[in-house]
Amino acid sequence: MKSTRKKFWFGYALILFSIILLPLYTILIEVFEASNDNWEHLKENVLQDYVINSLILTLGVSFGSLLLGIPTAWLTAVCSFPLKRTIVLLLILPMAMPSYIIAYTYTGIFDFAGPVQTSIRNYMGWNYGDYFFPEIRSIGGAIVMFSLVLYPYVYLLARATFLNQSANFIEISRLLNNGPWKSFLNVAVPLARPAILVGLSLVLMETLADYGTVSYFGVSVFTTGIFKTWFGLGDYSTAAKMAALLLIFIFVLIVTERYSRKKIKYYNSIGARTKFPEYKLKGFEVFIVYITCSIPIFFGFFVPILQLLIWSSSAWSNILNFGFTELICNSVLLASVASIVSLIIAFSLNYCQKIIPTFIMNLIIRLVSMGYALPGTIIAIGIVTPLAFIDHKFDELLGSLFSTSFGLIFSGSLFAVQFAYLVRFL
Repeated sequence: MKSTRKKFWFGYALILFSIILLPLYTILIEVFEASNDNWEHLKENVLQDYVINSLILTLGVSFGSLLLGIPTAWLTAVCSFPLKRTIVLLLILPMAMPSYIIAYTYTGIFDFAGPVQTSIRNYMGWNYGDYFFPEIRSIGGAIVMFSLVLYPYVYLLARATFLNQSANFIEISRLLNNGPWKSFLNVAVPLARPAILVGLSLVLMETLADYGTVSYFGVSVFTTGIFKTWFGLGDYSTAAKMAALLLIFIFVLIVTERYSRKKIKYYNSIGARTKFPEYKLKGFEVFIVYITCSIPIFFGFFVPILQLLIWSSSAWSNILNFGFTELICNSVLLASVASIVSLIIAFSLNYCQKIIPTFIMNLIIRLVSMGYALPGTIIAIGIVTPLAFIDHKFDELLGSLFSTSFGLIFSGSLFAVQFAYLVRFL
């Protein structure tokens, strides 16, 4: 009976694996197609720029996310100060801000014609070229935008780990004459490294899969190259080859991280865990905590929200005329269905991994989660292409049986959209 149950769940996992990786199969098939002139041109002229810029972007966003996420996680996990519960929740808010939206708002604020530079010129009496101001629409600006909205991945996972760490480790560190900061850097952070790196991997996947921000800022990375190749040149085969390179990029990052901690073991002493005593902060210490936690909240959420409200304050009637209510309802419906379906399938796959803890099952789980690293454009194309083929064959079959056409049942409906969401967010 137990063996039958395992076979059932293993078969279930294999079927899901085959369906969810459908876009990946489509891309890989195109990769083995013969190279054309577009691919040769990209390889000789711009591919190196895509690789270098992607590396710079990932390294910069990694540093920014860790810089914002780890200190805020530690302070809210082990320190006691007024309004702590409110700040814990507020630190999550930037995650609700799409990176391309925050890029658009900050460009409006800091661009040459924006209020900041205009005020500087009016106050100082300067003209164009008389002063230096950092260019917001640059790879540095993109790094800041991504860091502000993606650090909550690191913050949430690191904070959960800090809350569950045993105080025994920190107490031993303090007995060895290590102060709070040394204990934090030398004990707490290394123990939390697996959770921090999981959060960081999500940050990097989001960064490498984004198109809106890097396109708006004019940064040449893999996603902009894929989009331009497909929609600009109409060359899906070359775009698929670039998507495969992006996947290799992600795979190398993950393998490198895992190899770096191959022989390291992590202990949490759950059986005899002593709850960590909170540091009660007073006076200037509370002020420092407020400043540290307020920076990502203020710049990652409240500044862009305020700017959007200012821009939209005189346009509410136009917004309502464009069917804004319908847009909200459609967005909420799509998000709700995608969330429920993704949760059900994710829980079932985790159950499969629990009762069948084999290498093959672990590999299946890891591969189905790689959709998070794929740009949405490539997922859409990788889904529509095979679904359109199935639709046409299905329509031919029904036409021969009932002498009528049923149209594009799968690729021409919300089924394709929900399937794309499942692949992307599972």
